[in-house]
Amino acid sequence: MDLQQYVYWCLYHSPKPLYQTETLLNQLELNFEQIGLEFPAATVVLCGDFNQLSDEIMCERTGLLSIVKQPTRHQRILDRIYVSKPIYSVIRIVTSLVRSDHNAVIAYTDVERHLNMQLFYSMLPV
Repeated sequence: MDLQQYVYWCLYHSPKPLYQTETLLNQLELNFEQIGLEFPAATVVLCGDFNQLSDEIMCERTGLLSIVKQPTRHQRILDRIYVSKPIYSVIRIVTSLVRSDHNAVIAYTDVERHLNMQLFYSMLPV
């Protein structure tokens, strides 16, 4: 059986962080390097609320692809999904099921192809 590896990360970047944004970006780079060493074949998915963090900078610093192209809060794309390779065939922005001024992002893939997958997760220090 061909078991595929996936690493899923969720990130919330506050609009008024208590940390320096550069520190977060440096830590992300270090974490991505470590994942590349430990799980070189893994598909990486990073998602979350990135607020004022530039989409361009995130792609540049992580090497990931940004797949959300529609606004998620008013006219801004704050809630995003980044992937190491294209795995999602449909990305939808929908009204959130919970009380929020953000819309939800739903990403679909070919479910049949991804039934046999191996997940890795951990809490990463910032």
